[in-house]
Amino acid sequence: MKLKLIAVAVMSLTASASFAQTKPTCGSTITDITHINWCAPEATLFIAGSSALKDNINAVLPDLFDMSTTDGTDKKVYRIFDKSAAGLVNGNGTTNSDLTKGAAVAYYGTSKSGVFGTQKRLLVIYNSNNGSGAGVSLVMGAIKAGKLVSGNPIESNNIYVGPTKNVANTCTSLGTAVSATLNNATYYFTSNVTCTNTADMQADLAISDVRAEEIYKFYSNVAKSVKFTNFTQVPIALQGFGLVVNWNMYTALQDAQVTSGALPTSCNTGADAAAILTARILPACQPSIRSVDYATLVKKDGTKSAAIFGLAVDGTTATKLTLLRRDDASGTQSASNIYFLRNSCQIGTALGGGVAVLDEVTDGTNFAMIKHATSSGVRSNAATGYTIGASALEARAIAANQYNYVKIDGMSPTAKSTSASGTVFAKGREAFAKGDYNFAMIAYGIYNKSLDSAMSDKSILVSKSLTAMKDSTRHDSTGIAYIDGVTETTWAKQALVTRAGGNNCAPLLKN
Repeated sequence: MKLKLIAVAVMSLTASASFAQTKPTCGSTITDITHINWCAPEATLFIAGSSALKDNINAVLPDLFDMSTTDGTDKKVYRIFDKSAAGLVNGNGTTNSDLTKGAAVAYYGTSKSGVFGTQKRLLVIYNSNNGSGAGVSLVMGAIKAGKLVSGNPIESNNIYVGPTKNVANTCTSLGTAVSATLNNATYYFTSNVTCTNTADMQADLAISDVRAEEIYKFYSNVAKSVKFTNFTQVPIALQGFGLVVNWNMYTALQDAQVTSGALPTSCNTGADAAAILTARILPACQPSIRSVDYATLVKKDGTKSAAIFGLAVDGTTATKLTLLRRDDASGTQSASNIYFLRNSCQIGTALGGGVAVLDEVTDGTNFAMIKHATSSGVRSNAATGYTIGASALEARAIAANQYNYVKIDGMSPTAKSTSASGTVFAKGREAFAKGDYNFAMIAYGIYNKSLDSAMSDKSILVSKSLTAMKDSTRHDSTGIAYIDGVTETTWAKQALVTRAGGNNCAPLLKN
């Protein structure tokens, strides 16, 4: 017994000695990995929600951090990823070899001079897992702090820096400086870092593709009695969406529309296979989906198959149609529900005309529906059968053997019909920014209204973040048109149309 007590005492002394030797002095500057493991942040901002606006969020970083434009050695800001076991399972985390796949990323360094009264150790977390509805749920619903608390949404669980009860964190630096383009300039992070310690936390700011009232479904942590008036909602930009199909469906639609006369015969004919392929990727040969047909597909009831779009169905995998849609918490899914079914627009009245959404995952002979947590899943390139789904717009040329955007009711989201192959609208915005294409929604930043009246570090960080995200002079994000009122004579960045009153259930009107 005495030997055990002596051993414990020796271990205790060893631990104390180790603590004294390894713990650094925690000032405002984070100089190496020991500071990340030992020095807790003095200010924290947790942003959650839409992945489509990630470029806007990245543009905020130089406004908040003292960042380097050389090699990262003079000003220390680290980019941190979740490598926890839970993170890998729930989608927040990633592996060293594929850091881009995780939905969560954090930044830790010294705050920029002037953000606060004095410079502070600042941690900013961004988690886009499951999209807008997840982010809004983390702002509007109660979260119990702790490690993987039962009942909390998985998106609330994020890495943290600093010690736990005087025990150093286990974060690891992956090497040298990493560059990134922010605010149209090159900045450097000192290195990428991975951490395995996580905790559940309340989001301070949600970025949503639509208003909170228009989200299709919240998580259970958001009470049905929640009052939207308790939250401030700031319009950020007009964001474009489109329908994407795999190459099998793209060419099948072309063939069917050549037969019907909607497309010229030159769209699927040529001297050889190469010539036919060249014709198929011309913007003039981009096929069109009728909104009435897609609405029929995505509504709750009714027979589902590729026949809805005028395609032949023979009961084989070659003609099976798969609807690849986003999960219920996604802002992209909410945007689709509003545009095609007016689903969120029926709130509080029987005259709204909203139609119930096909919500149950299914797999039959001629039709299947699969939900995805990210837009990349919707844009997956299936080799067999037909796939279709809604996605945020990108500036992307029509390409063979890839997913491609299609017209909606004859309106192209991506290219003029007279354009050459490979030519697309600049930044994917021209068509909807001018009003030539109308599948576009006002995106919002959403936070608790209490931050407006009680000045704090968080209220400062939220305010500066939203100001930078809206600013068309700071960045040039794909798939959005800015609404900050900067004077322009064209649609170069600014939206020339808007949803009336910022209500996405209202029509698009000229400014």
